Amino acid sequence: MQIKRPHSVPDRFRAGPSSALPIVQLAATVSRSPFGQVRRLELADVADISLAEDQPQHRAAMLLIVTDGGLLLHHRDDKPGIANPGCWAGFGGAVEDGETVAEAVHREVREETGLTITDPVFLTDAVDYEGDGRLVSLFYVVGDFRPDDIDLREGAGVAIHRIEDLPGLKITPFVRRTIESHLLPLIADRP
Repeated sequence: MQIKRPHSVPDRFRAGPSSALPIVQLAATVSRSPFGQVRRLELADVADISLAEDQPQHRAAMLLIVTDGGLLLHHRDDKPGIANPGCWAGFGGAVEDGETVAEAVHREVREETGLTITDPVFLTDAVDYEGDGRLVSLFYVVGDFRPDDIDLREGAGVAIHRIEDLPGLKITPFVRRTIESHLLPLIADRP
C-alpha cells in the first residue's frame, strides 16, 4: 500500500482552544448541459470569515484505537436517524457545554466502551460533511486493546480490522478520509 503524506494545513485554518474557527465562504455559478451534467463551475468572491468567540460551535470528539493487529473500530447501529448507519467508525460523540474536546473524548469513550484511556494524541480537526456537519477533533491512542476489553454500551459491535483490509470495509466516509490522510502516515512504520 502506498501512503501519501498530507499537505500541511496553514495555522490560520487550525482551531485551537482560544481561536475562532475560520470559515471559507464561496459563491459559485454552475453551468449545466441539457441533460443536467455540470459543464462549468465558476467560483467568485471568496471571503474568509471567522466565527465569533461567543457564537456556539457544534463540536464532537472521536478516538481511533490502534492495536498490534490493526484498528479497533466501532460498528454503528443500523437504525433510522443515525448518520452513516451500519458503518464502522471510531468512538466518540458531541462535546457538551463547558467541556473541552479532550474531556469529551475521555467521557465519550468511557460511556460507549467502559474504557478509561490515557494520553490520547490529537490527530486533526475536520468537518464531518456526510454526517451532521460538526467540527470533529480526532485523537488516537496506541495500546493492546481487544474487543473483549470493551463493555459496549452503544452501537452494534466492535472488532479489530487489519490495515490492509480497510479498503474493503464499510467505513464512514469522514473516518476513512481521516485514517488515510492523517493516521496511516503516522503508523505506517509501526512493526
